[in-house]
Amino acid sequence: MTFRILSLDGGGIRGVVTATMLIEVERQIKQLTGQSLQQYFDLFVGTSTGSILAAALAAGYTAQTLVDLYKENGATIFPRDNHLLNRWSLIHKNPANFINPQYSDEGLIKVLQEQLPRKNLGDLLPKLVLITSYDTIHRRPIVLKNWEEEYKNIPIWEACVCSASAPTFFPAHGLTIGNQDYSAIDGGMFAGNPSICAIAEATNLIQHYATDYPTLNCPSLQQSAENGQEIALLSLGTGRFTRSISLEDARDWGLIKWAGPLVDIMFGSSSTINDEIAKKLIDPHDYYLRLQFDLTDVNEDMDDASEKNINHLIVATQNYLEDGTKPKISHFIQAGSSS
Repeated sequence: MTFRILSLDGGGIRGVVTATMLIEVERQIKQLTGQSLQQYFDLFVGTSTGSILAAALAAGYTAQTLVDLYKENGATIFPRDNHLLNRWSLIHKNPANFINPQYSDEGLIKVLQEQLPRKNLGDLLPKLVLITSYDTIHRRPIVLKNWEEEYKNIPIWEACVCSASAPTFFPAHGLTIGNQDYSAIDGGMFAGNPSICAIAEATNLIQHYATDYPTLNCPSLQQSAENGQEIALLSLGTGRFTRSISLEDARDWGLIKWAGPLVDIMFGSSSTINDEIAKKLIDPHDYYLRLQFDLTDVNEDMDDASEKNINHLIVATQNYLEDGTKPKISHFIQAGSSS
């Protein structure tokens, strides 16, 4: 039995792209296997906006529910008054806006507390969940794994806030685990595409199942450990950053103009590299599928939560799915189900 992983990128409001892809993935899983998306996958991995999706899916939320979450709550997380287009007027009114995060985290926390299950990470077991973040105090990644004792009691909403606190957009989130304090920022600082983290942790789980994780109630993990490692990974992006930045702009831009593009560039570059590495670690013909496309005719900003932009992102994703992507999804699901 194949150990199946769902890996979800970061990208702010563009998580609606991933959620729209998941509607088709969910439909085909049901059609081809009779299972729900939650039942089909064993490990849910997410960075930033992807962490929200990963936790919600592991809890049994449908993909359409998550699309609606972005539609109905995006403007609460990213208030239009604070969008970069209005940044200069905000700075004029209060110079402190020049050095402070663009958004308060109050809207983000409110939405996650209201929309996600009022449970802790450990309550999502037997589904395995991995959420990435980065600690600015100790300058190292934080990989929140719900099967490890030290992370089980972290509220789901708080784990997602840690992963989604993108520098320049949101303030860092204070997290305490045991006696250790952390300053958590967006997991995209090291894993905008968390697929390599997913492969590494899955490999560790399989190799050390008998000695370290025998109590985990995951039949596919147990069988992979007993019969030889076999991993299937579905990796979903949030749309590829394509806006060209000329040499003149790159030389002239300062703090404000780089604020949005810089985070996107960091996400995009790590996502591309991790995709190439994943192809070399897992059979790309049957057991690895990356869904990602160029955002050519829509706003690429991570924080444009306007109704118009969200609808454009959904339509662009639907067009991508219709353009030869659905058969690839079908092949992946069938390959992962047949072994």
